[in-house]
Amino acid sequence: MFYKIIKQLSERFTLIFFDLIGMGGSSRPKNFNEDKMTPEEVVDYFIEYIEAWRKAMNLDQFYLSAHSFGGFVCGHYALKYHMHIKKLLMLSPIGVKYDLEFETMTEAEKKNAWTKRFEGRKGPPGWARMLASWGWGKKISPFSFARFVGRKQTLKFSGWYGEKRQKVDNESQAEAVRDYMYQIFMRPGTTEFALMICFSLGLYSNVVPLGHETKLANKEFPIPISFVYGDEDWVRRVDSDYGKIVVEANQ
Repeated sequence: MFYKIIKQLSERFTLIFFDLIGMGGSSRPKNFNEDKMTPEEVVDYFIEYIEAWRKAMNLDQFYLSAHSFGGFVCGHYALKYHMHIKKLLMLSPIGVKYDLEFETMTEAEKKNAWTKRFEGRKGPPGWARMLASWGWGKKISPFSFARFVGRKQTLKFSGWYGEKRQKVDNESQAEAVRDYMYQIFMRPGTTEFALMICFSLGLYSNVVPLGHETKLANKEFPIPISFVYGDEDWVRRVDSDYGKIVVEANQ
């Protein structure tokens, strides 16, 4: 989905785009057991996949850029394998915010904590919040829903996404985005359920967040980091202050 900036970047850098295992255009592994894996095991699963990929590509001293959940994963990769990275670029990453209050909540309180995301603005109705909470607990992803409603409705949604969210320029782009979205929505579910394991509803991290002083906010962390957010970015509204904390700690 980064196709609009590839040409400009390729004029200055050698670009290698890769999908996390089980996501995007990558294969769907059969050894990912979402019903038994802990959040820490899931993080390790992705980290070691990336490291195996790096070795196979014979890469060393590269810039690593990652978006959203990818930022969460690659932030943890950088903690373990920073010796291979020139710089870490975090594009609207989740899992950075360190919330001491959340750490002390009971499981029941954590389930309701996500409503804080809507403080000061109109949020979804109560029934929608209850449905979202139930679905999150059952590990029902948007992809699961797409596979349930079938081809026709998923194609329709994919077309809407391309027009409203991706800001396509012409029908050729719209068709390409629609086809790509449809294909990844309908493929078997594996690591897509990692989000429900690693995060509580509201995207509170179930492992020690990257913004903690023992992780990326450690002043001894040995590589530079940049955080990038968009003007209309929901992650920026709720988490960007923690990106600033990390950068200020990492001079």
